[in-house]
Amino acid sequence: MEGLNEGLYEVVICSIPPYNFNQAKYDFTENVLSLGPVLITPANANYTDLDSMSGELVGVIAGDPSVLVVEKHPEVIIRHYTTLTEVLNAVANGEIEAAVVDRLPASNYVQDLYSGKLKIASEPMNDVGLHVVSLKGKQPRLMRAFSTSIEQMKRKKFFESLQRKWSL
Repeated sequence: MEGLNEGLYEVVICSIPPYNFNQAKYDFTENVLSLGPVLITPANANYTDLDSMSGELVGVIAGDPSVLVVEKHPEVIIRHYTTLTEVLNAVANGEIEAAVVDRLPASNYVQDLYSGKLKIASEPMNDVGLHVVSLKGKQPRLMRAFSTSIEQMKRKKFFESLQRKWSL
């Protein structure tokens, strides 16, 4: 971002959120890759979102921002864990019904250590992600070109194939 602000780059790919105060300074494309927290369940579970988990125990990592997503569902019982492996082990061992953790580490663990035991049961639950960013009003043609390309790749399911390839 420092290089963008100093004029060294025309655009950057980053994860700063498109909050109002950031939109006053920067232009954003839609997410190229969504990174928000996802629901992790046992491989044989039928849960697909927190709305269907009333009265169930859901684990989060203490201090992780994903707890804010879970707190929007007061009917869910939150259990805090110290580490990612602790919370995923708790799901795998049946101590809790699910966990809410960030997409990238979740993908890595579910595809590797917990293959066949756990699954990612939801899409990311907030709008955190990577997007192309430029200084406000400085690169309108380039930003339109990126946005058009992103839309085309999503329409043609190109992103989906890349996400499968990279186990995302």
